[in-house]
Amino acid sequence: MVKPPSDAIGDWVDSSSSSSPPPFLHCSFTRVTCDAGSWVVSLNITSVGLSSYIPLKIGLLRDLVNLMLTIDNLTGTLPPELGSPTSLRFLNLSRIFPSKVLPAITQLEELHLSNDKFTGPLSLEMAGLKKLKWLDLAGNYFTGKILELIAAFLLVSAVPFAYLIALELSPPSTHVFHYHGSGFLRECAKWDAPGRRFLVSFFEGGVGQVPVPDDHSPSSAAVLEETTVIKDADVAGNASLGLAVDAGRERLLVAVGDVFWNKYSALAAYDMSTWKRTFLTQLGGPSDGKTFADDIALDPEGNAYVTDAKGNKIWKVGPDGELLSIIRSPLFIPKGWYRNWVGLNGIAYHPDGYLIVVHTFSGKLFKIDVTNGGEEVKVIDVLGGPLRMGDGLELLSPTKLVVAGKPSGTLVESLDGWQSASVVGRFKGPSHRVATAATVKDGKVYLNHMFGLGYPKKKHALVEAVFST
Repeated sequence: MVKPPSDAIGDWVDSSSSSSPPPFLHCSFTRVTCDAGSWVVSLNITSVGLSSYIPLKIGLLRDLVNLMLTIDNLTGTLPPELGSPTSLRFLNLSRIFPSKVLPAITQLEELHLSNDKFTGPLSLEMAGLKKLKWLDLAGNYFTGKILELIAAFLLVSAVPFAYLIALELSPPSTHVFHYHGSGFLRECAKWDAPGRRFLVSFFEGGVGQVPVPDDHSPSSAAVLEETTVIKDADVAGNASLGLAVDAGRERLLVAVGDVFWNKYSALAAYDMSTWKRTFLTQLGGPSDGKTFADDIALDPEGNAYVTDAKGNKIWKVGPDGELLSIIRSPLFIPKGWYRNWVGLNGIAYHPDGYLIVVHTFSGKLFKIDVTNGGEEVKVIDVLGGPLRMGDGLELLSPTKLVVAGKPSGTLVESLDGWQSASVVGRFKGPSHRVATAATVKDGKVYLNHMFGLGYPKKKHALVEAVFST
């Protein structure tokens, strides 16, 4: 390595420069820590201006527990010896990560790779980091399957894995339909009673079905299986998000959106007996600013109302796919850019002719009268609100509404035609899986959870919500 221009480690002396160096001289060096036997256990090279390659001899420090090589101009690959049985527990390579291959440091508990501008694939399974408790991947641009895991943690820069595992091993308090899926992220699930199946949307694009056998018992521990029914090449590269089952017309409507660049939004409809597409309506493109089609509500005439979580508006699409109108209101845009990062989201159609919509980051609930072509928007005053981080909505009755999201689900009631409302119940399920949508099966509410866990099969959870005051 090249000596830094500063004196940050100026007391480091090459033993070859002296004919009779003092014993264990290295233990007195700045940023070096030794154990009682004078073996190096910690090496902290942070912001000292080093350049050149990472010396392979670091891999020979077999008692090393902590290694920090951050914010320096180091190149090359990590020594393969680090993949051998080692004491290394903490590794910080933030802002310098030099390699596309990480040795299988099987004892590693903390790994920090933030702000490395990494663009290649990173497979934690291949790396064998089975004891990892903390992972910091902020400031990178990953590709591949791990992208699905990171996408929904946009506000999280480090994931405490030990805590997540403890939550996952906790016994559920209510009934859960578990199923194996091909991907990690499932945004929405809706129950299709005639087909006796859950329909689930793929964050990576597409739709699957999860059949529930007639003899499936609520007490059964059997894991159901997901099969893909829609994989539409015309919208490849986009996420499939909100779903709406149009039972009367035997079709499924799917909201399609560009997750990362917000340059494309669409509504697609598919025949539920053949899964052939009946229409694809583009709602937003690169020239329309940022858009993100998120959730769908249907009225009795077959009109679809699609929320734009980035543009804070609602598209109205006719039964045959024609774009009829766009509902906008200054009430949809709260002050502060941070309150609009995720805007209008879950939406439900009320039988009295109006929409109920939740704004995720502000927590506001809106009533939109759409009778006779009207578009009057009012804020619903929610006692016990706001409903921040609210996601999918499900209308249980004319007076009761389920809001999926933090903590897991919230039951809201209105006794005055949704001029005002009150939170009357809450349910806390597996919060680490993140509830994103609600559906009703046989009179019971089930919450879809975004994250599937496990590898190679990903186990997902549809959790019964039992609300308590």
